Amino acid sequence: MMFRSSKLWIMILVAATGFSASPTVVAQSDAASKDKAAPASGDDMLGLEKILDTITKNLTVRYNLSEDQAVFTRDLLGTRVRKFLQEHQREAWPILRELMHYQMNGETPDAAAAKRIAEAAVPLFEKAKQAIIDGNNAWRGILTDEQKVKHDYDYKMMVESQFPFVDGRFKEWKEGKAESGSLFPPAPQAKDPNEPPKPPRPSPSTSPLQQDAANKDRFTAFTDEFIKVCQLDEGQTTAARSVLTEILAKFEAYTNQQKAERQKLAAEIRKALIEGDAVKQKALEEQERALIEPIEQLYEDLVSRLEAQLRAEQRPAYEATLGKNRPTPQTAKPGDASAAKPAPAAKPAQPEASSGGAAPEKPEGEAKSGGGKRKKKD
Repeated sequence: MMFRSSKLWIMILVAATGFSASPTVVAQSDAASKDKAAPASGDDMLGLEKILDTITKNLTVRYNLSEDQAVFTRDLLGTRVRKFLQEHQREAWPILRELMHYQMNGETPDAAAAKRIAEAAVPLFEKAKQAIIDGNNAWRGILTDEQKVKHDYDYKMMVESQFPFVDGRFKEWKEGKAESGSLFPPAPQAKDPNEPPKPPRPSPSTSPLQQDAANKDRFTAFTDEFIKVCQLDEGQTTAARSVLTEILAKFEAYTNQQKAERQKLAAEIRKALIEGDAVKQKALEEQERALIEPIEQLYEDLVSRLEAQLRAEQRPAYEATLGKNRPTPQTAKPGDASAAKPAPAAKPAQPEASSGGAAPEKPEGEAKSGGGKRKKKD
């Protein structure tokens, strides 16, 4: 039996990124790398770029990733794989080189070699498990709700099936039983009927400029719906349009003023997420929320000023529809995998408050979290 050693370093690479890849993804990535000749040393010894490209492609297909999500995935893969290998190079490279030797020569390690490899690989694999959990929390943050259903399925399979399988194989190797089979479970031959369907392809991730366009559309859409639902008369409609025009002018002035800073923050948040710098990411997201807060206040200003125009007989229709669940501006950002935090005390210059109605209280609730935290494994 030819020893398929490349699956070990494929798994280490996937572990370093933190993606709960299905057995199919790992198997396809392994197959894509078999024809790659191994240079003398370094990342190229593993055919690293080709492997990362293949894993990204397989994840893109499985999760139906958007172009933006795929780019983020590839960046996250490259950054975390290299970080993992660099931090553990003294442990990883000897194991990888020895396994590569067996693979390229079509050999199976004897009992003594299997014991030696397993003794060295088990501690490294335990660290890789933690990298998996950390990376999953980061990557899950860029997924849509539909994609998260698929991801939760893969994650559960990995933790409850793949991890125990590998642990069992390593136990056998420690006993010198390398002939027992591959270190990793094979790709399933039949589709699991409980596996969630392929999620729909999401819209492109929202940059700050795209968020602004979406918010502007929401301001206008709410006003249009308000006029229709509340059956405003001609005078009220003119006044409502005037309020909208005024609010949008202030919106444009503020977003143009803060555009460069928000774009810079978005790029820095993305970088911190990819690199796994949670402290820096948290601080940057607090700065970003402070910049977005005035936009939310403008929206609340629009709503309160429109509400102030209603006559008593128009209020029941409003309260039963729009007033029951006020829409909120779209301020979610791509790759936000952290839970919402309170806005910082220091805030940027606010757009000038509008007249024509008392400032409403800020809506309760928190921004949507990008990903649930998993319990860490020791």
